Amino acid sequence: MVCLESSIKIINKEELGQGFKNKRYDGLGIGACTSGFDNYIKGCPPKARDIVEWIVLHLDSR
Repeated sequence: MVCLESSIKIINKEELGQGFKNKRYDGLGIGACTSGFDNYIKGCPPKARDIVEWIVLHLDSR
């Protein structure tokens, strides 16, 4: 089961959108425009399922 509070804390640290296109950053980006991030969720826009799967995977690894 995913803890919603923990998920929100993760999402607040993440970035998404065209403002990050062709830029390099640490952390997780959400969407193809954030491909310069250390880790990003592919898609334009990414599927909700892919975002949720990433959150669940990283919550489980804590």
